[in-house]
Amino acid sequence: MIPADLEVSPAPSVLPYAGFRKRATALVLDAITLLLPVQMFRSLSLIRDSESMAFQVIWSLTVYGYFALMESSPWQATFGKRIVGLRVTDLSGRRITLLRSLVRAFSRTLSAIFGLGFLMALFTAKRQTLHDKVASTLVLENDPK
Repeated sequence: MIPADLEVSPAPSVLPYAGFRKRATALVLDAITLLLPVQMFRSLSLIRDSESMAFQVIWSLTVYGYFALMESSPWQATFGKRIVGLRVTDLSGRRITLLRSLVRAFSRTLSAIFGLGFLMALFTAKRQTLHDKVASTLVLENDPK
């Protein structure tokens, strides 16, 4: 018998997987976060040609960098995910590495094709999208504090 003061509560058998609606809301908030500066620079005429190759490369690096750096940070979340109370983890619930986060960010492009990769979250047991499966990640609800 274990003394009462040494008992350890069991780990939850089911992780709090994030639902589709919260994930979609976070993505919309992230899109706003990323697009607002672009619109400000356009209105100030600092961006003259958003169709140029240079702009497209810089924009792509910014988007991939934003998701990769934020989701591998101690926050484990982009601004949108943080606002709605979500975090990105590996399959064991731990913080992901920058490399895994980059794989997740780049494979998000696959999820965006016809949106089918995002819709996978509606049908998988762990609510994973295609880019979650490729990177072996989960999106979880934050622990209640």
